[in-house]
Amino acid sequence: MSTQNFKTVKTRVQNKHDLEVNWKKATGFIPLAGELVIYDKEVDADGKILELPEGRSEPFKYERYKIGDGVININDLPFMTAEADQVVFTGNFTVGEGKEATEVQLKSKKLNEVVQELYTEKAELSSTIADLEADLAAANEDLAKKAAVQIITWGADD
Repeated sequence: MSTQNFKTVKTRVQNKHDLEVNWKKATGFIPLAGELVIYDKEVDADGKILELPEGRSEPFKYERYKIGDGVININDLPFMTAEADQVVFTGNFTVGEGKEATEVQLKSKKLNEVVQELYTEKAELSSTIADLEADLAAANEDLAKKAAVQIITWGADD
């Protein structure tokens, strides 16, 4: 191990980012090997479409990424992708807002596992809601029958 003195440099890195319509104009740009290039969302916070490249009518509502290799032009590089069973989440995430917010703890769960769990929870919740609605309908029907009997009883005494 070297005994050199190292200095700590505090810095921030800002990656290149822009809309696809602008990246298409960068015909001579070759990202360095390992350089991250971000394609921004094509909708604003209100869902309004910003600007789309010619020939495409639907916006991307999420960021996309390319990583340079030092040789290939930005427009010829593929977007980074991963299969659902290759993306792994770890950490605490907040789902929802305000009083509805729920903290979710994920420990090395693959994306397809997370999605499956969400679908299972949604199905269980839908089933519970359907059961409650059925119980409420039965209670309302029973209440209506009792009210009708009471009305008939009152009418007979008059």
